[in-house]
Amino acid sequence: MIQRLTQELAAARSEIEQLRTTTIQLQNQFNHERLTSNQPTPPVITNTQSSFDIPEPTPTASPWRNPDQVRRLKESLMQQRQQRRQQRQEAAARILQPPSENQGFKYIYLPTKARVPIGQLRSRLRKLDINNNRILDIHYPDRNVVALLVHNDYADELRSHLQRFKVTLKDDFNPCDPEILRDPKYADASNEERSNLAFMHHCNRMERALKFIRTPVKFAAARYFYAQGWISKQTLQENLPSSRRNNEPESDPLYFEDENMSTTDEYKNQDLPSDEAFRSSSVLLLTETWLLNPLKYPTHWKQYHTYGIKTQPLATKGSQGVSLLVNPDCKYHVHHFRTDDTPLNQYKLSFTIANILIHCLYLPPHLDNQTVNQVLNSLLHTTSHTNTTIICGDFNARLGSIVGDHSTNSRGNLIISWIQRNNIILWNQRLAYGQYTFMAHQGSSIIDLFMSTTELIGSSMRIRQDLSLDSNHKLVSLSFQINASIPQLPRHPRIIWNLEKLKDRNNHEAYLRRFQELSQPLLQYHEKHDYPINNRHYAVDYIEKLNADLCQAIYTSLDDSCGRVSHFTGPLRDFWTDKLQEAYDYRELCYRKWRKAYGLNKLHYWLKHQEARATLRRLIAQRRRETWTTFCKQMASEEYTKAISKLSRIRKNRTLKPTFSTPEGPQHAADIMASYLETTFSGDHLKNVQLYEIDTPILPFEIDCPFTRDDINLAIRSLPVKKAPGIDHLRNEMLQPISHLLAPILFHLFHMCWAWSYVPQT
Repeated sequence: MIQRLTQELAAARSEIEQLRTTTIQLQNQFNHERLTSNQPTPPVITNTQSSFDIPEPTPTASPWRNPDQVRRLKESLMQQRQQRRQQRQEAAARILQPPSENQGFKYIYLPTKARVPIGQLRSRLRKLDINNNRILDIHYPDRNVVALLVHNDYADELRSHLQRFKVTLKDDFNPCDPEILRDPKYADASNEERSNLAFMHHCNRMERALKFIRTPVKFAAARYFYAQGWISKQTLQENLPSSRRNNEPESDPLYFEDENMSTTDEYKNQDLPSDEAFRSSSVLLLTETWLLNPLKYPTHWKQYHTYGIKTQPLATKGSQGVSLLVNPDCKYHVHHFRTDDTPLNQYKLSFTIANILIHCLYLPPHLDNQTVNQVLNSLLHTTSHTNTTIICGDFNARLGSIVGDHSTNSRGNLIISWIQRNNIILWNQRLAYGQYTFMAHQGSSIIDLFMSTTELIGSSMRIRQDLSLDSNHKLVSLSFQINASIPQLPRHPRIIWNLEKLKDRNNHEAYLRRFQELSQPLLQYHEKHDYPINNRHYAVDYIEKLNADLCQAIYTSLDDSCGRVSHFTGPLRDFWTDKLQEAYDYRELCYRKWRKAYGLNKLHYWLKHQEARATLRRLIAQRRRETWTTFCKQMASEEYTKAISKLSRIRKNRTLKPTFSTPEGPQHAADIMASYLETTFSGDHLKNVQLYEIDTPILPFEIDCPFTRDDINLAIRSLPVKKAPGIDHLRNEMLQPISHLLAPILFHLFHMCWAWSYVPQT
């Protein structure tokens, strides 16, 4: 058979060659006749042999030599130009018209036979003489259905135009109908769950649509979507111009935030950046911190750590590590679960906040799948005081199309099976599909994940790809509402005065004069009392009122002389200078410019970002050397005892202090400790103890009070300085300047307390 095919191929080639030769001969003969047609006619030579009849070629007329065709082309171009001009004029005229009474937007749903690309669909709409500039968004909410977003003023015109071409509109289509969910994995879900999922997918489509709507129509569309409840307040602010964001009404119900961010060395040298994403967070989670025991971050946020592991005996930083920072303004109690040194606990940090159990994980890339499976299975899904569990962190797992990533790995397949087996909700899939959490020059991926065991009310997720933070991992925030029935922490704000001003002579004298003026009525307090103190009830009221008025007199005197400190500054207020803040802001600006640039501008801003990054690091290192040199000079110039005291204080602050806490809150922990101490010291464990009855004394005591004014003055002078105040906010630095005015009032107060066996409770 092969031989026969070879012979046929050779014959075909021979025939093709013969035809090619004949074609060349005919072409040469035709060219020769054209050249000789302009010369005198030679004598006719007859040939009896057969010859080919070659037809005369009829040259095709050029379209530019046809006046009618040129005229038609010019008219067509003129009509198109006139049509575009009219559209631009109409668009400009709409700006100069009063606001429409029919404000808002509307989606018009049309049937379609196939899911063609959006560009081809716009071309076909253009062929129907539909103005594409009035079509703001096109997407496919369901099979064989296409949605067109238009302004309400254009909706009726578009309807009538489509009906001219016999296009039937789908007015009864509902994009939130659970029946449009075609994914088989939703088949077993309840009708309510399917409705929620359909609404969630519709909201995601609305967020994607805003990325393709041109400005300034985009701003109006974003407000309309927000009014319909299709996008969150955070998404609305992201799509509004920066000058208008602060003018929006504060009606966003999202008030709890949980942040997750991975490695950055920068926070070892500065306090939290002055960014709203950090200040508004309730808790902040850091993974891959490399922090070694017992080091801490220099911040006034409360912090808990799963410390890293030393790679070398003399290493200053380790590997792995997870940290939890709690905002001082957090409304709910945070209880950290301390763990032992078992191998599995080095990869997680667990805590509760309100009624939520949170596990933050860092699973290194080199970890084998068996250990990963053991870590996941060791996580508690609930406790006796919680009903929701959140699992987050850096998993170093590629989940592929489930979260919108372009790749998968074996760990990702393991986590997918674990999620499906335990009915875990993956919030990256629902709220941030296809948004990368790790971005580097090698590529981008989605490896920082948020999961939960139950639905979260009013959930919203944001990935801050606009922040550099000197890390390839992007800040990921999850916000949601907490049940209003969960009790919040009682707020007892500590009052702080600027006591440094009392060192000034004028302020010191003003403090004395003001307190002397306010303390005069307290000296005659007994004479001004309306009722006689002849029983304990009246005595208790008298003591409490005298104590409250005395404290208020001190507060007012301090307010008028030195003033209160309105905000608490971080421990790095002396380290972080304006120059460092400017360098930090410039680095973030260059990063945002690089993110938005195209072409050669992208290279230009990337180089500027790298320069700004290196400049900030150099300034931080320089500032660290300066502060260290200043500290050493102070230690050398001060007295030996003061230097030793300061070094001891530094060492003491690095020591881990044991604390007693329960998930129910600090009051519950205090009650348990009080009950335990009461049981311990009650004497019930002692044997053969003779009990004596103590007679209740007759009040008031007739024994003279053992306190004198000199004793009170001596006690005030003996009080230590620079100590934290109690519930009354008072320190020794406030009492010493007015001790001679304070002693008579305290003498009278102590005398009443001694006589009636009672001390103030407020």
